[in-house]
Amino acid sequence: VDGDEVRIKTIIYTNNWPWKSKDFMIKQIAGFGQDELIKFLAGAIDGDGYITITPSARPIIYITSGADKYTWLKELRREIINKLGISCTIKSMRNTKTNELMYSLEIRSDAILREVEPYLHHPIRKLRARLIIEHLSGRLSHEQFSKAYEQTKYKINQQDNKHNSALYVAIHASSLGLISDIS
Repeated sequence: VDGDEVRIKTIIYTNNWPWKSKDFMIKQIAGFGQDELIKFLAGAIDGDGYITITPSARPIIYITSGADKYTWLKELRREIINKLGISCTIKSMRNTKTNELMYSLEIRSDAILREVEPYLHHPIRKLRARLIIEHLSGRLSHEQFSKAYEQTKYKINQQDNKHNSALYVAIHASSLGLISDIS
């Protein structure tokens, strides 16, 4: 940085795995402390994750990956169990559009959701996490939660809901006191 000048280095990878090697990625995950693991987990949720809640009010975090990245999901699962003491599972599934084999790391934990929420950047995933946390803590009634949560649901075969209802979701969240600045 020289004065007001900012230089940004961009690296573009041409293969599917943007790390030096799969072994490098696994070593990185294994070397994380608890805080780094939580931040990495938030990044994985932002990129390939999904946050939802069961009918019995139990939050579930999913991180989905193609079969070629199964190894890092296994390592992530191992580290979550060993360093955070949280049980989680990996399930296989098929992509409904491409029939590609996929794997999903499933974490059912209020505690992990509370830990990762401050580090989430994806607007809908962050809002979902905040809504679930507020509902579980009793600060949102079931009716308030249901109305706000409904707006964060993805519509099948339609545009991403960040685009088709983002303003409404932000105004509603603001009216509930969940966010204070919608600019």
